Amino acid sequence: MRLHALRLWQFRNYARAELAPSPRVNILLGANAQGKTNLLEAIYYLSALRPLRPVREADLIQWGATEMRLYAQYEIDGLLDDLQMRLPL
Repeated sequence: MRLHALRLWQFRNYARAELAPSPRVNILLGANAQGKTNLLEAIYYLSALRPLRPVREADLIQWGATEMRLYAQYEIDGLLDDLQMRLPL
């Protein structure tokens, strides 16, 4: 499977973010508490339909927001597909 695009809205510490990963190697750099693990958690949540860490699903929604949304475009065996998810409070 190859991830072509990832979009986050009101997910953890991201009000909005977009990622277009390289088909080869991707490195996430940043100081502590900047959202590196949250990007990985968004990918995990879309693929497993459960949080990466043992938390309430409501904790995935950014503080003060009423919902979070995730979007991914991915490719499996040459077939391109989209996956969207919305989690209200």
